[in-house]
Amino acid sequence: MIKQGLQRGNDLLLKVLGCVVATLLLAGCSAFSPRLTPGYVTQDDNFQVIRSFPGDTYKTLAKRIYGTSVEADRLSTINPELDPAGGTLIAAPRRVLNPLGVYPNGYRTMPILCYHRFTAANKSRSKLELTQHKVRQQLQYIADQGYHVIRMSDVEDYLQGRKEIPRRSVVITIDDGYRSTYDVLFPLLQEYEFPATIFVYTDFIGAPAALTWKQMKIMRDSGLVDIQSHSKSHASLVELTNSGPGYLKRLESEVRTPRKALEKRLGHPVDIFSYPYGDTNKKAVKALKKQGIRMAVTVNRGGNPSFANPYLLRRTMVYGDDTLASFKRKLQVFRRESFE
Repeated sequence: MIKQGLQRGNDLLLKVLGCVVATLLLAGCSAFSPRLTPGYVTQDDNFQVIRSFPGDTYKTLAKRIYGTSVEADRLSTINPELDPAGGTLIAAPRRVLNPLGVYPNGYRTMPILCYHRFTAANKSRSKLELTQHKVRQQLQYIADQGYHVIRMSDVEDYLQGRKEIPRRSVVITIDDGYRSTYDVLFPLLQEYEFPATIFVYTDFIGAPAALTWKQMKIMRDSGLVDIQSHSKSHASLVELTNSGPGYLKRLESEVRTPRKALEKRLGHPVDIFSYPYGDTNKKAVKALKKQGIRMAVTVNRGGNPSFANPYLLRRTMVYGDDTLASFKRKLQVFRRESFE
């Protein structure tokens, strides 16, 4: 499957390069549609050609053309270096050119990070707890290196081929729903304007160390935080499927009850699931599909290619004893393959 994907990617790239050349040659033709974007020159079915403005970067161009800087890779991978003075002819794809993100030497992947607890203290108390200083250091690295922080709710666009995975991307998720997510992490997300998804198990909400409904609504209303399900009681779904008669009813309750509660109290769709302990099997996936869940995440480390199973998405745990060097290694954005 991967080998066939690589061949498809190679063929597609050759086709794309041909389209770019053809489009640039047609830049003076008057038979195309009227101006669509500032700097517009011409267009065909595949590309729009524009001239850059002084001081433009591929992020500012992507914002002007596509409405979001996340699409900057669509421009930078097929165009020359921009002239700071402006005037560079840019071929802007009007469709997804390489939906698989597959290339002759490998394929792009999207890492999903998994956090749990945070502390404002100088030292963490457990492996699953990160200090505020360490989290800030990690978020600053993500910002400095130009990573695109993708919303978990938008990951499906990349799995369905509606968008190509950016060259550097990452998804931020937090499990369980500890109060420290609101006290420590949320202000940092606001500072960096990074979106994140919190997976909560509803039996925990309101406990002394847990998030409250009010705190979750505040985070949701910020537009940065999405709240999704981590089950009702944090019971292993695999253990439930092996627990004998009556397991199906208990399994469905672990999926259905939190979905209904979160949708009722927070008013947004709950259709992404985080497996407690990362445990899953075919019966658990079947129960999720029955309840309208469209994606689910494990804690199997590694990045996710465009052809990943949406119910077995990988996530990489971030620990309190991670150094910046070990954190960098967790941001796997490309998987190299060789068949020689």
